[in-house]
Amino acid sequence: LDAAARAAGDALATVVRPLDVVILGMGADGHTASWFPNAPDLSAVLADGAPTILPLRADRSAVTGAHVERLTMSLAAIRDARLVVLLIAGEEKRRVFEEARRPGAAASMPVRAIMAARADLWACWAP
Repeated sequence: LDAAARAAGDALATVVRPLDVVILGMGADGHTASWFPNAPDLSAVLADGAPTILPLRADRSAVTGAHVERLTMSLAAIRDARLVVLLIAGEEKRRVFEEARRPGAAASMPVRAIMAARADLWACWAP
């Protein structure tokens, strides 16, 4: 993750905030933007004042596979975008989306963090 942190620092030089549009997907486990449930670094990514881009380590799962070290955008950076779109497809992800809309911890379903931060989130679902 040290190399990822250096790359994030370099990438910051080219990122202008606020972003115009952020398009997110969502996994069947409620993850988005490489924010995986109960990831050890998740609280840093979701913290107010977090940098735009930062490294995140996820727990290995069927979704992450061996790729547990990621770069991601912080909740603050995504929250501040002019438009945030969440794209989901299929009945399973529709059920996950509906579950995420109910009260609960963002740690267990990280997509809840952006849903809570952006009441105007534009969610697009395709069967």
